[in-house]
Amino acid sequence: MHLTKYLISFIKKYKIRYIACIIGFSMALGAIFATTSYSEMLNSSMNRLYFVKDDNFMILSKGTSIIQIIPYDSKVTENVSHTLDEIPGVNFAFPLIFKNFGNETQINYFKTTILGIKFTFLIDYYLKDVELKEGKWPEEGKNETIIGPDAGGGTLNVNDSITILNKQYKITGILESDSVFLDRFVYVEYEDIQELYGMDGFCSVYYVIGDAQIFSDSNQFNLVKAEIETEHPYVEVIGSELLDEAAGNIFKVFDALQVILAIFPLAISVIFIFILMMLNVKDQMREFGMLQAIGMSSSRIGLIIFLQTLLITILGYILSIFTGLMFLSYSFYLMDEYTTRSTNGWNYALSMKNKIPSYLYLQIFIGAILIGILVAIYPSIKATRVSIVKSFRKEE
Repeated sequence: MHLTKYLISFIKKYKIRYIACIIGFSMALGAIFATTSYSEMLNSSMNRLYFVKDDNFMILSKGTSIIQIIPYDSKVTENVSHTLDEIPGVNFAFPLIFKNFGNETQINYFKTTILGIKFTFLIDYYLKDVELKEGKWPEEGKNETIIGPDAGGGTLNVNDSITILNKQYKITGILESDSVFLDRFVYVEYEDIQELYGMDGFCSVYYVIGDAQIFSDSNQFNLVKAEIETEHPYVEVIGSELLDEAAGNIFKVFDALQVILAIFPLAISVIFIFILMMLNVKDQMREFGMLQAIGMSSSRIGLIIFLQTLLITILGYILSIFTGLMFLSYSFYLMDEYTTRSTNGWNYALSMKNKIPSYLYLQIFIGAILIGILVAIYPSIKATRVSIVKSFRKEE
């Protein structure tokens, strides 16, 4: 009881210091929280990242066995699909069209990719792994094309028309997603999109989904590669291992940059908390001496400093949930031209909260506690060694 009373009195006396440290720590820890959440959401939502040519890339379900066929001169003919269908072990092959965005904002890549894929395979490979929610579907069994929501700009609905290269396309279905990266997709007729294969600024490819054995077995893969490239000399077949390696290296660099950017302000914040506690030990020497004089043990005095430090980190953690959420939400709010800017910023931030994995909250909390313990050790020991005689001396 007395310990709590003294702890509260010391905090009230130096409340400005504590508030400054709590805010600083929460901002730094919030940056860690935001970047970690972004990385986890990236891993769970985007799955694989495959570079095709220059600045173009695509997203594919995690764990899918694929090979990639890159055409020369941006030409893919129906004959490639027929050849693939005759290869044992191939389940499905679908064409992709990538727009060459050059130096434009990279966030738009996710929403302007045009994908031709059969409806049943969309459910099998995307609804399961990417957690897409079912909206109003087109007639089952149709071949469809997915187009990002900014293809025509604004809000899109079923039966609306969108314009691609001055041609009108009717939306036959909409798919809603919890993924912050995949967001919202619409369907148009697959046959209509065939005319777009030859358009300028686009690179079209085929992705092949099949049994893992035909792609993991190098001999089998080389046979498939040779067969396709011999019959179709204008294409190049690439295995998924090289693509996985490239994507893995990119994620490693990205994660390293996140850690550096987030830990630097956190380290500065921790140093300031340490300096604060050392100043508190010095400024509270007289109070500590009085407590010793009335019978309080030195270990309990050290515990007061320890609890002060721990309280700063715990309150900083609680506040960091809000600061981290705002950092994360505001980043997406700025990048997304069509979805978030048309909604209330605070409501969007609250919706982002449900997308953050729950275990991250526990991990960040444990990290905050460990930081508090480590920072508190030396100041607490210093407080236990305060001399009653020295504490009552008048200091300059």
